[in-house]
Amino acid sequence: MLQRLERIHYEQVAALDRSARYWEERIASERELARMAEAQEQTELDLKRVSEARYNQSAKSLLDQREVERLRLQEWVRGYNTRLMAEEAAVDKTSLLGSDREYLMQLNDQMAQELAANKRTSI
Repeated sequence: MLQRLERIHYEQVAALDRSARYWEERIASERELARMAEAQEQTELDLKRVSEARYNQSAKSLLDQREVERLRLQEWVRGYNTRLMAEEAAVDKTSLLGSDREYLMQLNDQMAQELAANKRTSI
């Protein structure tokens, strides 16, 4: 009888030991999964920050290029308006007959050529 009780006792101890081992392994597995999830989340946040930084840098570069182009075009328009005013003043002083008309046509052709040349250099 004593042997039987000891055997039952050892069987119960073994069952408890297996159960404890299972739950310890389960807890360790869950901790490892949580650690991996945190690492993945951190990696995604880092990638997001890098992506945002690249976007901001690209946007700033494009805005800088736009500003340079805007200033260049403003300068060209100022020069064009100055020449146009000078030509209008010259036209007002003379009549539009004969050689003056040819002169204005030549000036118009020159302006068109300059405009085309500026468009080619800006592209």
